[in-house]
Amino acid sequence: MKMSRHMTNKEIAHLLRQMAAALEVKNVDRFRLRAYENAADSIEHETTEIRDIWEQKKLETIPGIGPTLSSHLDELFKTGKVKHFIQETKSLPQAMFDILGIPGIGAKTAYKLSRELKLPKGKKAIASLKTAAEQGKIRNIEGFAEQSEQDILAGIAEQEKRGSRILLATAEPVSEKILDYMKQAPVKVIEPLGSLRRRNATVGDIDLAAATLNPQAVLEHFVKYPDKKTILAKGGNTARIILKNNIQVDLKTQTPDKFGALLQHFTGSKNHNVHLRELAVKKGLSLSEYGIKVKKTGKTEYFATEAAFYQRQDMAWIPPELREDTGEIERALKNKLPNLVKLEDIQGDLHTHSNYDWISSHDYGKDSFKEIINAAVNLGYEYIGLGDHNPSRSQYTEKQIIDLLKRRKEAIEKLRYSYEKNKTTRGIFILNVLEVDILSDGGLALPDKALSEL
Repeated sequence: MKMSRHMTNKEIAHLLRQMAAALEVKNVDRFRLRAYENAADSIEHETTEIRDIWEQKKLETIPGIGPTLSSHLDELFKTGKVKHFIQETKSLPQAMFDILGIPGIGAKTAYKLSRELKLPKGKKAIASLKTAAEQGKIRNIEGFAEQSEQDILAGIAEQEKRGSRILLATAEPVSEKILDYMKQAPVKVIEPLGSLRRRNATVGDIDLAAATLNPQAVLEHFVKYPDKKTILAKGGNTARIILKNNIQVDLKTQTPDKFGALLQHFTGSKNHNVHLRELAVKKGLSLSEYGIKVKKTGKTEYFATEAAFYQRQDMAWIPPELREDTGEIERALKNKLPNLVKLEDIQGDLHTHSNYDWISSHDYGKDSFKEIINAAVNLGYEYIGLGDHNPSRSQYTEKQIIDLLKRRKEAIEKLRYSYEKNKTTRGIFILNVLEVDILSDGGLALPDKALSEL
């Protein structure tokens, strides 16, 4: 397990998940295991660096971090290691922690593969695992088969494909925090760019664009961002910084009269922009981040807004989420773009995870049934599904799983009755649902009798 005093939130969350994995392999108290997983989730979604919160002596304000974990993090930030973590993991093959991030490989699988294949620790662990799968050595291990090797190779390929891209759920709050900070500078408008603005599932670096009449003041304010670790570049109309969480952020500036062209140019996907340029050429136009050049006259027209930029090409403004060249340009030319779903259109949620007291294989929630229902009521939902992940088949017998679902159903029925009696909340419909694994043989990770309890 790698530890240091200067770990990022992502690295600390990974460290805590490694501890949870160690406890799972050792069959330690499930409540301790859940505590580490819940704390890892909270830290991963925290937009302020945990080290900064530690310096403010406010670690226990983070959901899931109590006195014990707070003391462990205190030791980590002071010394660069946690003796308890070292003690708990020293008897386990260290390579298991290096292959845990591969999709489809859980704690016990990682432990077994590391032990049986005698995988080396560090960066060589994944390469050795890949070689073993390619050479057909994994199918000979008890509990594994030829399909297991294909699944492992697919998982490694998926991890390699992900590279250093950031989940939208991680990038968005980070960018929003920077955008709020930048509004203190002399900007007219400031927006995210690229895949972040298109709201893709993953994004690369965070790119921003600001409309301003004072670019130097804006860039100077940007490079003084409190969560900045390093300034990579600053000059002309751009600046680039690295945050303490190692995310790179770029800022471009432009005068307000040309901002629409810049925003459009750096938002659309490559295919979307190529398609636009091809259509423009047929009309004797040339598109760029500065505006639209009319080839016949040689003059460049400038646009303060994206709407005007698209309108100049005889099409409706295209929402960023649609700019992937999947037919949106043709629809915009006919003024037949679809209406995107808005927050107020959402009538309910069916996929929620609570903190209901049982052992599932993964994905615990942090709120109670009641807290989830109350949040749904406050959102004006018509319905809410109280969902969790199915009970772990390795921890319970079939009879225990059925009994657990019966007890859970009773708890939900009591809540449903109390909310139906309440005049202010009886309009919400409460559903008893579950996320159920599909097993390798195509069956469900629940006995058939248990399904009747849902």
